[in-house]
Amino acid sequence: MSDSDANCAQGHLFLAVPSRLRILTAASAVLAALMYNTTLAAQEISQSDIKGGSEQFLIPPNITQEQSDAFRKQIIEYVNSLVSCSKKITIGCNSVNQEIIDLLNIRENSSNSIEGYDTSALRKMIGDKILEIASSTGVFRENFNDVGLYPCSEYLRPAAIALDVESQRIQESGTVLEAVGAAFAVADFEIPGLILTYAGDYVDRLGLRTGLLQEFLPSCSLSTLSGLSAAGGGITLGDPDNTSFFYGITIGGGSIAGAGAGGDPAYAGGGVTSIAVGNGAATYSLFAGAMGEQASATGERSLAVGAFSEANGFGATAIGSNAAAIGRGSSAFGYAASANGIAATAVGSNANANGDGATAVGPQSFAGSQGSVALGFLSFANGHGSTGVGFAVAAYGEGSIAMGLHAQANGKGAMAIGYDAVAGDGASNAVAVGREAQALGVSSIAIGTNAAALTESGIAIGTDAIAQQGAAVAIGLANTASGNGAVAIGDPNFATGQGAVAVGAGNVALGNGSLAIGLENSAIGDSALALGDSGSAQGIGAIAIGQGTGASGHGATAIGTEATALFVNSTAIGSGAVTTRENQVAIGSSRNTYSMPGLGSPMSMASQIGPLALVTTDSSGNLGSDGGLLARNVIENRQGVALGIAMTNPDLVAGETSGVSVNWGNYQGATAFSLSGATVVANDMLGEQQGGRIAITASLGVATAYREPNFRIRNKSRIGARVGGQFTW
Repeated sequence: MSDSDANCAQGHLFLAVPSRLRILTAASAVLAALMYNTTLAAQEISQSDIKGGSEQFLIPPNITQEQSDAFRKQIIEYVNSLVSCSKKITIGCNSVNQEIIDLLNIRENSSNSIEGYDTSALRKMIGDKILEIASSTGVFRENFNDVGLYPCSEYLRPAAIALDVESQRIQESGTVLEAVGAAFAVADFEIPGLILTYAGDYVDRLGLRTGLLQEFLPSCSLSTLSGLSAAGGGITLGDPDNTSFFYGITIGGGSIAGAGAGGDPAYAGGGVTSIAVGNGAATYSLFAGAMGEQASATGERSLAVGAFSEANGFGATAIGSNAAAIGRGSSAFGYAASANGIAATAVGSNANANGDGATAVGPQSFAGSQGSVALGFLSFANGHGSTGVGFAVAAYGEGSIAMGLHAQANGKGAMAIGYDAVAGDGASNAVAVGREAQALGVSSIAIGTNAAALTESGIAIGTDAIAQQGAAVAIGLANTASGNGAVAIGDPNFATGQGAVAVGAGNVALGNGSLAIGLENSAIGDSALALGDSGSAQGIGAIAIGQGTGASGHGATAIGTEATALFVNSTAIGSGAVTTRENQVAIGSSRNTYSMPGLGSPMSMASQIGPLALVTTDSSGNLGSDGGLLARNVIENRQGVALGIAMTNPDLVAGETSGVSVNWGNYQGATAFSLSGATVVANDMLGEQQGGRIAITASLGVATAYREPNFRIRNKSRIGARVGGQFTW
């Protein structure tokens, strides 16, 4: 191109008519200013509307910044060349001049003025050229139906704005020049004005056609990111050409491919109601949804959301990376959560509900059987219908319940509630309630901090209560019951032995059947009994009743304040009573007096059975019995009186030398028989006148057996004899 052509391209006018120079110079300045404004406007459009503007629309992949700049630059250069070279006498534009003259069919009169011209051909030339520029730069495409070139309406917004602003600027320049030409009646201004007007009009038409194309395209309003489109009943984020695209996902009512970057295609194969979103995401049934890389929803109305999530079953829901819901109505929420079973529910990272109706809520919780429930971090419920609630709890048995930090219910129907509570080491129906409570036997019960029921049917209630070795019962603080049927109730008590009982505070019962009741009593030995305060019974059958009593030895008994029986079978009764030997009974002390008003009562006497005996005592208070001796003496005395009555000597008269008599005697019921005899051994011992006879007498009697009614003693028969002598004168 020559220098003059270059000058034409830069917008300078060189007119051959000197008389118009001043006017043309002014018009040229106006045109240059308008074209400069057009250039600035295009730059503003390029920077604002194409690059983002207030709505932040990024440049679409197939309308680049370079394409937009090339379109604007070529339009400006083409219009400037037409305007500058539209006068046939302009230097350096001969070929263009002649083309314009031929197109306009200009007829020039003698005064060098244009009489008339035809603009239709010029209009067509300008339109074709502008369309060629728009097509070559990629700003506009002729094929309106090729919607694949423009995924959504906002995709064409930068081009539409650019075309609209360019048309307005060019038309404004043409209007000014046309006005100048009309005012001075010269074609030098009028023709350039027409060219600018026609160019601006055609650019405007391209803008209208672009706007019309936008109306046929769906809205991009689902996202503010570039590459968003909506077409064909589906929604696509990213380039769906399956070979090159930005990072994106595909959502559709049918089978859709092309989601993601370099990954497997998404697949929605369940029908028009299914949705698959993400690399390799797939749905295989009606109303299913899969969102995330390799997400899979294979059940009707199932939903899988998250990378590698899986929902398999009618109405199954898996939300979270690697979450899996397998089973009708199952639900899994959280990273790697797994719900495997009909209506199973898993909520939390690595939560696992494995069984129909199982529920696991909390990170790494596990519900491993039908109807089991695990709530809390690391909670575990593995038995049918078992329940575990709390941190690191474990319910292993069928129907078991574990609640509280580290609580464990290990047996069928077992219950453990409290921090570190343990119920049933394989034992059924055990109950442990309280911090570190332990119920390890079948049907055992432990309630309270550190309470322990260690054997079958054992019951321990209270802090540190222990029931062990059989169906023992310990109730209260630190009570210990050991042995079948042993009972310890109070604070604290210790009962060891079958049937041993300790009730109160600080009592000890050691031995089968031992009993300690009260305060700090001890019953040590089978059947030992200690009742009261600080009593002690040591020995088989030992009994201590009262305050400070002590019974030591087999069968020893101490009853009363500070009574003491320290020997085998000894008994101390009364305050201060003390035994000193085995088999002794001590009643009271030397400070005591004794009153027994009922001893002589008729009822008391009537109640006596058998021979009576008298009670004897010594100076030390030792009692004894005469064994009925006094009663026998009384009977014998009566028998003796009867014998005395019966032993009567025979009466000898003068001249009689011998005589015999038989006699009977009776005294207060005693009866006696006797045989008496007398014989003269000498006469006249004083002389014949004075006489003087000596006789010898003898009697033998028998007192019959006799029962004294008052003493209830029957005495044996008694024999009595008498020998005597007489001196008569």
